Amino acid sequence: MIDEKLKNSGLNKKYFLIHIISFFLFTLSTLYLTVLHNNRYLFKLQDLSLFVPTKMFFLDTVKAPGGLLSYLGLFFTQFFYYPWLGSLFIIFLLFVIQFLTTKAFNLSKKQYPVSFIPSLLLLLTITQLGYYIYIIYADGYIFSNIWGMMIVLGAFWIYRNINRYIYRLLFSLLFIIIFFHLAGFYSLLAVFLFVVFKIATIKKNDWKDHLSVTMLSLIFIFGIPFLFYRFFYVNVMFPNVYFAGLPGYEITGDYMLWLPFLAIFTFLICIVFNFLPRSKPQKPHRLFFYLPAFVFLLTIFGVYYFSYDDANFRTELAMERAILENDWNEVLSLSRNLKGEPTRLIMMDTYLALRKLHIAGDKMFTFKNGTKPFHTRKPVLQMEIAGKMFYYQYGKINYCYRWCMEDMINNGKKIENLKYFVKSCLLNNEVSLAQKYNDVLKKTLFHKFWAAKYQEYIDNPAEIPSDPEFKAIYPLMDPINKLRTEKKERLEDFLIYSIASINAG
Repeated sequence: MIDEKLKNSGLNKKYFLIHIISFFLFTLSTLYLTVLHNNRYLFKLQDLSLFVPTKMFFLDTVKAPGGLLSYLGLFFTQFFYYPWLGSLFIIFLLFVIQFLTTKAFNLSKKQYPVSFIPSLLLLLTITQLGYYIYIIYADGYIFSNIWGMMIVLGAFWIYRNINRYIYRLLFSLLFIIIFFHLAGFYSLLAVFLFVVFKIATIKKNDWKDHLSVTMLSLIFIFGIPFLFYRFFYVNVMFPNVYFAGLPGYEITGDYMLWLPFLAIFTFLICIVFNFLPRSKPQKPHRLFFYLPAFVFLLTIFGVYYFSYDDANFRTELAMERAILENDWNEVLSLSRNLKGEPTRLIMMDTYLALRKLHIAGDKMFTFKNGTKPFHTRKPVLQMEIAGKMFYYQYGKINYCYRWCMEDMINNGKKIENLKYFVKSCLLNNEVSLAQKYNDVLKKTLFHKFWAAKYQEYIDNPAEIPSDPEFKAIYPLMDPINKLRTEKKERLEDFLIYSIASINAG
């Protein structure tokens, strides 16, 4: 008896140590991969998003399947205006997912480290993107998948605690009817886990009841989305309706981005078999004690390895923020401090800063030159990253407006585009149109102060030429208001040609 107590005490100490190490490793990893290492990246994410607390915005967002997830995602993404604040929300919600994973699958003390795996893989879905953030279409992408997973785990926790099969069947039906429009794919995933749970816990004496519930649940999974598509939706294609709520990676052409999601779904399906009826317990092998910790460490390593990390990308993000603040000396400082070969976009930012400071003739050849390609598996164009900014800064106002509008149609509404809309309209003396876009920005939580500044120019158009930023752009504008076709793939060449062929006046 004493030996048994000593043995249990030793095990509890080991469990406690593993739990503490797992907790701190997870916390440090999330902190590092969010606010510490990807501070500018997070700020850019909110700039490529838009949330306004209006009834029309809410209805417009939730009208599509999975719309509630998008709305929640957009709401939380706006807090990346202060990256540390957005990171705290991410870390808190990932801990909620870890807690729900433990409770939903009834994980033991020994299995505690694997409860962090869904949270770690969701973290990877955020950190793996790199340049793809400019082209994917998924409203509230960063937080929507986190909320979707919380719905899945919460629903499964409730389902497995329902004892009577008829109540389980009713819960499956009501859940998918109510939540399919709100959560899209994630509601289907939850019901599929219900099915796997039924299979894992089937008993010989009631296999007919289990089989009927399983078959009806599968009918719900395939039938109810089809009924929604057939009778309610007018803007969703079939069979895309089944994948509503998942990110739109198709435009990138890089299907490696799906690997974290596939890993999450595989993990959830496999961990359900934790409920398999066990025969007479046998003494486990010593290695099985450390297996959950090993899987946890392997997952952390995988998240670090597959997370996007590129010095040129981080430098471009920092340069872009400095340009928005008209801090041209900071742009040159970032260019000079860069180690390694720069991308062509970094050189374009550098030359722009030199011209703005009127020192291009003296300093241009003192900066490192380079043409390093973007670090992406599939191509991303300069136009998609910074085309609007360059057109604006070089006085190609109509081109800036045109590409903002095209980006909004293809990839949704963004803070970045709205700001360029306002500036372009003011430079083109389209004050009423500038007011329209600025009214949206005034409703945002963190950009209303920016809107207040430009509201002064809208109210007093005569003061526009006195603004230092506008004053530097006016001389570059073509006196004839025209718009030519240009090749999207050759932004720099087009800018060089258009500047070289301008009729100075």
